[in-house]
Amino acid sequence: MQKENVELLAQQRSHTRSEKFAPGFVTEHAPAAIADISLGQSLRTALPMFLSLSMISAISLIDITLAGILGPTAQAALGIADQIVFLNMLVMTGFCAGVNSFVSQSFGAGRLSQARTQMKYSMILSSIVGIVATAVGFCAADPVASAFTSNPAVQEQAAMFIRLCAFGNLPWALVMCQGAIFRASGNARLCVAQWLIITLLCVGGELVAFFILPGCRSIAPLAVSWDLAVFAGFLVGNRSLKKLTPESIPFSLSDFAAHARSLLAVGAPVMVAEMCWLFSNLLLFSLLSVLPQPTTNQAAWTLHLKIEEAVAYVPLMAWCQATATITGNRIGAANHQEARRISARMAVAAVLVMFILGCVTALTAPLAVQLASSDAEVKRISQQLLLGSIVTFPMNALTLVLSAALEGAGSTVMPMTVNLVGLIVVRLPMAWLLAVPGCLGIAGVWMAKCLSNALTVCGMLVAFKRANWRKTQTADSASVIHSTPEDELSPVWIYIHGAD
Repeated sequence: MQKENVELLAQQRSHTRSEKFAPGFVTEHAPAAIADISLGQSLRTALPMFLSLSMISAISLIDITLAGILGPTAQAALGIADQIVFLNMLVMTGFCAGVNSFVSQSFGAGRLSQARTQMKYSMILSSIVGIVATAVGFCAADPVASAFTSNPAVQEQAAMFIRLCAFGNLPWALVMCQGAIFRASGNARLCVAQWLIITLLCVGGELVAFFILPGCRSIAPLAVSWDLAVFAGFLVGNRSLKKLTPESIPFSLSDFAAHARSLLAVGAPVMVAEMCWLFSNLLLFSLLSVLPQPTTNQAAWTLHLKIEEAVAYVPLMAWCQATATITGNRIGAANHQEARRISARMAVAAVLVMFILGCVTALTAPLAVQLASSDAEVKRISQQLLLGSIVTFPMNALTLVLSAALEGAGSTVMPMTVNLVGLIVVRLPMAWLLAVPGCLGIAGVWMAKCLSNALTVCGMLVAFKRANWRKTQTADSASVIHSTPEDELSPVWIYIHGAD
């Protein structure tokens, strides 16, 4: 009876603190209609993330369009500089996966003192990552530019753009961390407001500099506008973050070091998994260069990837982020079966939606490639590749959503292993065997992609089924950051340590 009274008191106090700290956040102690998350509620969780990602894509699209007006030299320079930007994004994606997992679980458990401390330490860590990224941007600008092209004009513009963008690496890292915190705390709508300001300032600055200000028609204003906009976005996000954490939080070096180690343990495998996708695509692209008609094959492969990304990337990534957040919240509330059930439902929903989008992509492929290319052979090959979207879209959806669920639970090593085996160990040798000795050409590369995707799906299903979410990394490190006596009455503390 005494144990039941302690648990009841903990639930009441945890629920009260959660509502006060993050209004609208779903906790274990919410009414049953809210605690039992429906797909409609999952959609409402994913919508702000979808809008934020759409605005990021809009900035990229406008940058490419403006660079296209300047000519191929500017476009090539922008493409090279984007490699550094993409690398920064991969690093921060892994980092933010750890932040989201820790903070969402702390909220789900009602451990708000711990959540606030994790927020503070995560922001400090993101500052360190941003400073390192800034230094790398300045130092690596010339080597990166020369590694990707031998054209002096392209090298000069690419190096200049990388150095200018380096000024924005610190606020960009902080904005990414703020976004992870907002999602984990149930305040994803704050991300929309933040990215709306960034998009308006960035695009507005680019257009004004490009078309109105004299002597500014180059890619330099694109970098400067981005730096200023992302800094303004950081200030807006910092103001919102202070409202979520109004109290001053003492700093402990030992707790900070422990939190950094735990974040690295969760986030590093995510970085490796993301890099598997990157290196797999780069090496497949390199393989196409040794086949007959290399330029045509590479152009067709690029076109089909860009069309698939334009259709599926934003909604699927938003759904994955929502899955990770909701799963982390349920795990933190010690509702492990609920977390598994919700993750499975979200994965099935993603497969169905992506199957529909894949069918639409395949049916509209002739029109899409007609608008995107003027080469008849490129259009023919791209159209054939896009027919496979009916198969590849659902497989990618299942793989990514299940991986996101495991990331939300803090279990990131198995998804990394599955991606490493499927996308690198299996896909690349199989693509070479089918394309070169098998004489199938680009069709063999596509077959290897599909077969390795199927293997990756099977591996992720096994990882999801066998995962023991009661022993995830974040749960194991739940006592790393010292909690207040009030937080130690939370249900997850009782679950881990016992009522005594």
